[in-house]
Amino acid sequence: MIALMERVRNPLWSIVVAAVICFACTETFAQSSTSPAAKPVGPGSLNGMWTTLGYKGSQRNGPRERVVKTIDGKWPPLQPWAAELLEERIKMTERGEPYTNTIMECLPGGTPEMTFGSPYPAQIIESSGQVTILYEMYNHFRVIYMNESHPADPEPTYMGHSVGRWEGETLVVDTVGLTDRTTIDEVGMPHSEALHVIERYRRVDNNTLEIIVTLDDPKTFTRPWDTKVTYKAGAPGMKFIEFICENNRNARE
Repeated sequence: MIALMERVRNPLWSIVVAAVICFACTETFAQSSTSPAAKPVGPGSLNGMWTTLGYKGSQRNGPRERVVKTIDGKWPPLQPWAAELLEERIKMTERGEPYTNTIMECLPGGTPEMTFGSPYPAQIIESSGQVTILYEMYNHFRVIYMNESHPADPEPTYMGHSVGRWEGETLVVDTVGLTDRTTIDEVGMPHSEALHVIERYRRVDNNTLEIIVTLDDPKTFTRPWDTKVTYKAGAPGMKFIEFICENNRNARE
């Protein structure tokens, strides 16, 4: 140590020691700057712009491929009347006469169709007491009330009445009070006003949001079933563009 200190007094050795120290600092900084950032978890982890992966290229597929399937890729367990109605709507599309859903009428697609995605981004905003989801598509929005209960008899609406709670890293959203004017998917899978939707939002990694959706409607399905949709984080600086749908209330005529 004394020998080293003596050498340090020599200007040339001072330069060598400083270079070694500087190199060590640079190595440490380089390692810390390239290490992956921790994945956001829990409250606040969903904030940001998101785009769905499920929609990409779907319009190039036939209506049967675009029907929302169960999490294992099977057809949903539809009641006979619902299966017959869906088949009728699929055949309409195959004939070049797509079923006119609420979106085609400039009305909200509703829950859960809006969750299943569109070619346009969505923004999740977490604030005190609620989570708000903004959709670029037709300027729609949805409010999830945190740690609250549903009203005893909610008025049926397009987005329904949604309440949420955190379970560890997962935001659980429970929705009831849905109008039967909407459909489960763009193809036209029906549902009744008894539809109960539970969504589980989880940040898989820095760039991926996974949503497991459970649909329970004993009037339409023979049992509850699950499906999954995946979103990717929007590109840095992504912003909404105003999306206006003109009056199209007579789309069914």
